[in-house]
Amino acid sequence: MENKDLLVSSMTMISQSGDGRDIIQQALDSARNNELEKAETLLDEAFEKLKVAHREQTKILQNAMKQENEESAKLLFSHAQDTLMTINSEYYLAKQIVACMGDLYARIEKLEERNK
Repeated sequence: MENKDLLVSSMTMISQSGDGRDIIQQALDSARNNELEKAETLLDEAFEKLKVAHREQTKILQNAMKQENEESAKLLFSHAQDTLMTINSEYYLAKQIVACMGDLYARIEKLEERNK
């Protein structure tokens, strides 16, 4: 892959991912305001942005693996590190969401008991 092509793909990944992040924040704000349909629509929109970025990433990685050199190995390791850190962040976020949902359901149960 030519440097110019790599730069274009990288900028596409950065811009699409950044746009996706901004839209995800809007979705979270909408959910916070109990606008759940809007939040779902925004998440769908964000997912489309992320798909574009992922396609570019896949193209770069596939091209690098065809070359089988030290630079390709470093690129793959960098991707592996990024994947690990991302999944690790998602794990901690999921733990918080599960705890929040547990608190929410406990509050709902208390309210339901009071209303019997």
